[in-house]
Amino acid sequence: VGLFRTEMLFLDRPTPPDEPEQLESYRTVLAAAGGRPVVIRTLDVGGDKPLEYLNLPPEDNPFLGQRAVRVYPEFEPLFRTQIRALVRASAAGKLCVMIPMIATVDEARWVRRIVAEEQKKCAAEQIAFDPDLPVGAMIEVPSAAMALEALGRELDFFSIGSNDLLQYFMAADRMNERLGALYDPLQPAFLRLERKSVVEG
Repeated sequence: VGLFRTEMLFLDRPTPPDEPEQLESYRTVLAAAGGRPVVIRTLDVGGDKPLEYLNLPPEDNPFLGQRAVRVYPEFEPLFRTQIRALVRASAAGKLCVMIPMIATVDEARWVRRIVAEEQKKCAAEQIAFDPDLPVGAMIEVPSAAMALEALGRELDFFSIGSNDLLQYFMAADRMNERLGALYDPLQPAFLRLERKSVVEG
């Protein structure tokens, strides 16, 4: 299974990519995969990846602020464009869509609603797509790791994002060298959290 992060399509440009550009990129990735499954992660911005054209206000602690799925409702047309391109691309290969920074069941339900609405629009326009397109989440917020059973009723798969999950679980900035002793993936408590996530997920 390959993972494609879509940030590079959106960064270092004055405007976001439109639907045709995204669709071409996703189809290219699927073609290169040669029939193997590809997980495409939706836009993960905020934190250390700002987008000038979104005009997000500066935050005292951006890693605990407007990031990834938390940005989508405010910029819903941008997210819908990406989802529509992904829905259309799903006809070209084994595509799975993964949402970053999911923290609550409500966020998962909101995403599923957007996906379902864009699939319905494609169906009405007789545009091919995979009706069983899997939608999953990056588990990188402790609240999500503790709600996998409920999230599993809304989503199709999970992937543990250990870098951010460890950072948030230990309340230790992973970029701060002085906190290296805390940012340790072998912390017993963190290993227990990972094990719980694997067993329940």
